[in-house]
Amino acid sequence: MRVDLGLERGATVQSEGRHFIVLQALDFEHLLAQDPETGKPVRLAIKDVVPPESEPTTPAPDLSEIPGDEWDEANKRYAAIKPLLATERPGAAAVKAVADVVGNHPTTIYRWIRLFRSTGRVSSLLPVNSDGGKGKGRIKDEQTERIISETITGFYLTRRQPTVQATADEVIRLCREAGCQVPHANTVRNRINAVAEKTRLERRGHSKIASDRFTARPGKFEDAQWPLSFVQIDHTRLDNIAVDSDEREPIIRPWLTLAFDVYSRMVLGFYISLDPPGALATGLCIAHAILPKERWLAEHQIEAKWPCWGTPRAIHLVSGLPKLTHPGR
Repeated sequence: MRVDLGLERGATVQSEGRHFIVLQALDFEHLLAQDPETGKPVRLAIKDVVPPESEPTTPAPDLSEIPGDEWDEANKRYAAIKPLLATERPGAAAVKAVADVVGNHPTTIYRWIRLFRSTGRVSSLLPVNSDGGKGKGRIKDEQTERIISETITGFYLTRRQPTVQATADEVIRLCREAGCQVPHANTVRNRINAVAEKTRLERRGHSKIASDRFTARPGKFEDAQWPLSFVQIDHTRLDNIAVDSDEREPIIRPWLTLAFDVYSRMVLGFYISLDPPGALATGLCIAHAILPKERWLAEHQIEAKWPCWGTPRAIHLVSGLPKLTHPGR
């Protein structure tokens, strides 16, 4: 079984029951990681690496709705790791010293550092509560929720382009008139931030900016920053003709479905068929791309290395299938 494995710098991975901090991917077979306990770099085989226990990701919480004790805890955690943030890769001894002071494992300290660096917010260090704590809204009044939603849609997302503060003031005014729970301005601000940027730009009269920013354009693929971040799949007919095994009569030019990694430009997998491209060919090509190639190479008696495998972060397919023709043509 294969699972999504993030190999970005600073990510935490697990190998043989121990946690490591990713420094960089060396190739498709190995990565360089740091041992949190010793601070020394370690060369790991990617096939032996698995993700650690997943951490919940939540949107920025409404600061006005955070209990005081939770906020105090987040500030204590930030104060503990603040000296470590000045160093790009704090040493194991320094991390252990902080862990001993706060009474946590060094892995927890590394996780706090990673959380803060990924968001830049002290609120990312809030303890996660099972009863609607970190990042979860606490508005119970359905009428208040309806007023917030309708005001954002009918007031903020218009060509009049009112400010966020003006929208919050309008929500507060309407809630007071309706006699329902009055939300904090930060609550409205967070709900506005949750609206997709493309939608905000289009509804507020900036369609051209939205198109320039979010519509695909020919040119360099800037988002492919590491192997397996983006995989593209396309179909083409081979310049070969399959013939009947008995009569040697020509049958058809086979179809090739090919998956390649945008970042490295390496072929990850393929599938050849006499049938026109479709879901089956695409699925089998993806399966070939994801799986390690050692067994496949051995079965086909190919003495070579093909260290390309893994679950892609995103897959781009062709927009449409080629026009189908009669098999004999």
